[in-house]
Amino acid sequence: MSLPLIERAENDGVRFVLSQQWQQSAQQPLYEIEPLAAVPRIPQRLPELGEQYRFHFDMTQCIGCKCCIVACNEQNGNPAEINWRRVGEIEGGWYPDTLRLYLSMGCNHCLEPSCLIGCPVEAYTKDTLTGIVQHSADTCIGCQYCTWNCSYGVPQYNPERGVVGKCDMCYGRLTEGREPACVNACPEGAIRIEVVKTEEWRREYSGSATHRGYLPPMTAFPQLASHFQTNSHRISERRTTGAYGPRLRIGRLSS
Repeated sequence: MSLPLIERAENDGVRFVLSQQWQQSAQQPLYEIEPLAAVPRIPQRLPELGEQYRFHFDMTQCIGCKCCIVACNEQNGNPAEINWRRVGEIEGGWYPDTLRLYLSMGCNHCLEPSCLIGCPVEAYTKDTLTGIVQHSADTCIGCQYCTWNCSYGVPQYNPERGVVGKCDMCYGRLTEGREPACVNACPEGAIRIEVVKTEEWRREYSGSATHRGYLPPMTAFPQLASHFQTNSHRISERRTTGAYGPRLRIGRLSS
């Protein structure tokens, strides 16, 4: 009788251990994991002109533990049913070559944030120093227009508070030189903050987004571009000095 699993285990070496038939010495390890080189999880400098922060997610490292979700909720005081960061599963392939990956996603801090453009009370601001899209709960009226506008379902309405909330990349922690809660909680280092050149980022993805129904960049719509420029007073730039070097300061410009 053929036993494919045992044959596969024997052919693949020590990947599977199904019985005691394989004699292993006490000194011989069952398997070895090559340690990854240590990579800083947050940039060691502030973005320069034409740059901004963004999340870097390594899908090959994520194990789907959802520690990032728990850390985000604890940091921001959200109930379990409201998640500013979510983890989804992606499965593919055909047996025996199947694959399961996990995708952890928060706010993308878009170059042209639709939540900001669609907000009627200007509760959103995009910081020109960091590129982080921030939301003011004090200004928000809970209309939820931003939840409809965002293609990624990032803004979440909280019925108990009567306002919307979203990921702000733990702006306050970054100002102190600390990692965002999700970045700090990831046991595999799958989430990091990196500095990206905005024009390179735009070119990289606009070239691949050619599927039918794709909306071209805002520059193709002069009226929207004009609206975004008209509301530039909502974008604040703050520079102070601190132990981390030039620091950010939370706040918004008045109109």
